[in-house]
This record gives sequence, structure tokens and C-alpha cells, in this order.
Amino acid sequence: MQIQKIDIFNFGPFYGKHGIQFPENSKGVHIIRGGNGQGKTSLQRAVVWGLYNNVYDRMREKIRETSLLNQRAFREGNYHFGVTIYFTHEKKRWILNRKMEAKKHTDKSYDEGMVLTLAREGEPIQDAQNEIERIIPHEVSRFYFFDGEMLRDYEELLEENSRSRLLKNSIELIIGVPHFKNAIDDLTAIRSKLEKRLSQAIKNCGGKDYKELADDLNFISERIEEKNDIITKLKEQLIIVQEEISSKKLELARIKDVQEMGEERLRLEREIKKEENNRIEKLKELQKCAAGLYKTLLIPVSEKAILSLDEKNKASYDKYNRKQRLLEKAEVLQNGISEAKCKTCGTILNKEKLDQFENELKIVKEDIILLTHVPEPNLEFERHKSRLELLANQASKREEFVDIDKYVNIIDAKLATYKSELSSILEKLKGIDADQPRKLVYEIESRINEEGRLQGELKVQVEENDGLKELKKELDTKIRNIDKKEINNLNNAIDNVDPLIKVFEKAIALYRDDKKHDIEYTASEIFKKIRSKDTFDHLKINDQYGLSIVTNEGTILDRSEWRSSGEEQLVALALIGALNKCAQIKAPVFMDTPFGRLDINHGERVLRYISELADQLVLLVTDREFREGDIVYLNGSDKSDHSIVFRNEQEGSAILINSNRG
Repeated sequence: MQIQKIDIFNFGPFYGKHGIQFPENSKGVHIIRGGNGQGKTSLQRAVVWGLYNNVYDRMREKIRETSLLNQRAFREGNYHFGVTIYFTHEKKRWILNRKMEAKKHTDKSYDEGMVLTLAREGEPIQDAQNEIERIIPHEVSRFYFFDGEMLRDYEELLEENSRSRLLKNSIELIIGVPHFKNAIDDLTAIRSKLEKRLSQAIKNCGGKDYKELADDLNFISERIEEKNDIITKLKEQLIIVQEEISSKKLELARIKDVQEMGEERLRLEREIKKEENNRIEKLKELQKCAAGLYKTLLIPVSEKAILSLDEKNKASYDKYNRKQRLLEKAEVLQNGISEAKCKTCGTILNKEKLDQFENELKIVKEDIILLTHVPEPNLEFERHKSRLELLANQASKREEFVDIDKYVNIIDAKLATYKSELSSILEKLKGIDADQPRKLVYEIESRINEEGRLQGELKVQVEENDGLKELKKELDTKIRNIDKKEINNLNNAIDNVDPLIKVFEKAIALYRDDKKHDIEYTASEIFKKIRSKDTFDHLKINDQYGLSIVTNEGTILDRSEWRSSGEEQLVALALIGALNKCAQIKAPVFMDTPFGRLDINHGERVLRYISELADQLVLLVTDREFREGDIVYLNGSDKSDHSIVFRNEQEGSAILINSNRG
């Protein structure tokens, strides 16, 4: 089966008619991009609803048809929506159309308003749903339409529980085991008919003993059939209850994951606040640098001014020192003239010497008068110089701008990462009921009590049935001793059926082992291509088709605490790939947000391999999962590229073709 085109009308966020067309040869990888809440999951759900009239949320709860209708159409009172799928299968063209033509927005009206048509090469198919189940049974659809969260379900295959048994049954349906089981059921039905004919033949033989034996045999056979029906129903009820328990436990585990996400949310909010504060401080520093930018421009001028002020200050001090020396000399001369003797040696001065002193004093006083405009050092020069030097020291440097700018960019990158992670967590936390864990614990306890009751009743019925079988065996022994040709022929026929049943049982065991070996080998080869740790050697399969990682040293990693969630996802992807290669059923694979738990390295490895996963693979991804440039890892296997864009509440979402593809 390969899908050629999908048309949707008033489904989810898609108001009116929208479509997505794949190339004529649709073998390869088809990318559908879109952010959270744009409509990727709704597109996948539209395909599943179109096929099966049932679609489930991530908690395995059935989504009511009234919730699938586009909100604008609902407000307009238009309760019609639908999906048309054009596909090829067995070299023929098919068209599937499922539409809702409800008259009222009620569950009953929606149940009555569903219309399904299926045509092969233009010819209508009468029993459309059964034909769809033949092409791709609903029971195995989980292996073809899934998201990253659903991959966690396959961890259940490592444990022996009701959910793992259900998954095992689905896997065996894919690889063809039920065909052998159907043969056993047919043989068992043949034996039952032969036994009824035998009872009738004994009656026809006449005689009281024969009739009593026949009546007893018929009565016990009917009782055994009744018991078998009761046991079958009890087992079915038990499986349903056990599945509910597993589902509730899984939901409880996921809510615990939600609690961890809540703690991670608080951490991210603290980190964001811290980085935002750091950014504010750095921007203040940047503003301060900008404020000092003019000082940087004035540095050359200020350096010249400082040199000039230095020269003027030095000249001022020189004049001041000269004046001080002249004042001291004038004082010495004045004292010598007054006392008429030399101040230095005490010699009495004659008139000629006195005249000489007076002339010197006169010259000194004249020089002092010339220096009177600088009575003391000019401190203004020093103050101006200090201001200019301070201005130069406060000037901003280019390196400071660059360093601060780099730091701000680092902070912005951290903030972007933190906010993206926070946005993803907030999206996952939407609609979480804080009281849900307590409710789930109560519901699990209630289901466990019901499981115990059913197991007790089943045990009683099985024991009673075993007793009836013993009685029937005794009657069979008595009847076999009756020498009648028809009875003997029937006994021989019954005897021949049992070995045939054993042959088919043995064939099932051999076929199952052979297919398990194929799945283990194929999954190991896939895992080697996408894993990054060379210490992982191969995968080992168990009876539930669960896969464990085996290291080079022979250690088996089959518990979640021994390996990461990303490695669990790789193992699940390897299983999906192996099933598609070994399957009797061929169908397209739709993967919604499949790389959420993978790091960049593993994401690249998976992308390099993923085109081999199925003939037609549709990836519904966010830009965070499938980054710009990741297309090269598909090695040319990409066949179409679309985007889903939410325009607004009025127009809803639209599907666009990207970059010359499609």
C-alpha cells in the first residue's frame, strides 16, 4: 500500500478543504514540517480516522468524533467533516472516503452520520471496512502510525504482562503467525463436528446402553463447549482488565515524568531569570562604555593639552624659584647695607663696597618686579592636567565593546535554548490534572481487584472443565469399544485430526522461531547503523519480541535504568524497521515527532538510515527536530517537502509545498 494523496475537510485545525499530494512514485521519505500545535498530529489522526473510524490520544483514550470537528465549522453550525485517501495496492488504484454528515453536535448524531465508501479501479467495494482490515488490520496500525511518545510502549515487550502479550499478538499478525492459528481453529472445529456426528451415530445404533452413552457424551460435549465459551469470555475480560491496568500504570508513569518535567520547568525558569539579570548587567556595562565613547575620541587632543600644561607648569615653577632666590638675595644685600658689614664674613664695608651692594640690590629688585605676575606656582595648570589624565583613563576601549557584545550573545543563545526547552515542557504540561495521580492509583487498585476476581472465577471454570474432559475421555474409551463401522470411521477421523493439530502447532513454533531470528538479525543490523556506542554489539529478542541490547562483553541491557531513553528509542526504531522488512503486510509509515529524545549525533545517524525503514515514510517534524541542513543526511531519498502553518483562529491551518518540491 502506498498513499498518493490525502484530502481533508473541516478536520481538526483545517477549516474547509485541504490536501497533500505525494509524487506518482511515492517510494521514499516525505517531510511535513510544523511547529507545536500547527496540525501535524491532526493530519496523521485524519489518516487513521479515515481508515478505521477510531483515533486515540497519547493516553490511549478514544477521541470522540465531536472533538474532531473544526472549531470554526462548529461555530457556523456545520457538522460535516471528512477524509479522502487515494492509494495504490496490489497494482490497483483505490479511493477511500470517510465523511461525517451529522445533523446535530451529539455523539448519537455523529454515530448515525458516518458514511464510508471504498472503490477499487472505480468499482465500489461492498464490505469496505473488512477490505480495509484485509489491507492493513487495525490491530497492527500502531506499527505504521505512531509518534515519539508511543515508542515508549515497546519497552513493555521486555516484560511479561498483558500489554506485552497484546503487542506480541499484533507483531505475530504482521509476520503471518495467525494464518497457522486459523488452520488449528479450523481443525478443532472439524473435530467438534466429527464428535457430534459420532454422538448421533451411537444413537442410531439402537439399544439402551448406546443411547445412554450417546446422551451422556452429547451432554458432556455441550457442557465442555459451554465451559470453553465461558473460559474464552473470562480470558477476554481478563485481557481487557489487564490492558487497562497496564495503560493506567503507563499513564501514572508518564505523569511521574510530568512531575519531573515540572521540576525541570522550575529549574529552567530560574536559569532564565539568572541569565536575564546577567544580560541586564552587561547591557548596563555596554551603556557605560557608550557613555565614555566621546572621551575616547578626545584622547589625542587631551594628550597634546597635557604636554602643553606640563610645559607651562614647569615654566611657572622655574619663575617662582628664580623669584624666591632673588628675594633671598635682596634680603641679604639689604641687611649688609643696613649693618655696613658683610653678612657672610662680618667684614666692615667701605663706601665703595656699599655702593656696589646698593647697585646689586637695585638690579635684584628690578628682576623681582619683572617676576611679580607669578608670585607662587600656578595650581590651575596641575588641576587641568589631572582632569585630562582622568578623562584619558576613563575612555572606552574597543576590546571592551567586543568582549561585552560576545558575552551578551552567549547569554542570548542560552536564553533561546532555555526558552525553547521551557516552551516544549509547557506544551507537554497542558491539560495535566494535579489530582490525576491519586485518581489513577484508585482506578489501578479497582482494576487489580477485578483482575483477581476474574482469575479466581477462571480457575474454577478451568478446573470444572478439566473434570468434564476426564469424564468425556472415559466415555470415549467406552464408545471406542463399540464394534460399528461408521463409529469406527468417525473415531479414526477424530484420531487423524489430533496429529494434524500437533503438526500445525509444531509448524507455528518453527515458523515463529524462524521469524524471531529474522527480526533479531535484521533489527541488530539496523541498530548497528544508527547507534553511536561501539560497545553495543547486537540485539537479543525475547518471547514477547522485545529487544535487549547486548554489549561486546556479553552484558544484556534490558532494563530502562541500565540504558537511556534515547537508546530505548533507537531499539524501538530498529524493531519497527525489522518488522517492516519481515512483514507480510506492506504499508506506509507515518512518524510524528520521532526524534524528540535523540541527541544530534543519533539524529543524524537515524536520518541517514531512515529511508530504508519503509517503502513510503512520512516524517512529521518540528524545526527543532529536523534542522536546516539535515536534508543532506537523507542522501537524496526525500521525495516531497511540505509545511503545516497555522494562520489564525479564523483561517486555521494550511498545508504548503516547500522549495520546488512536490
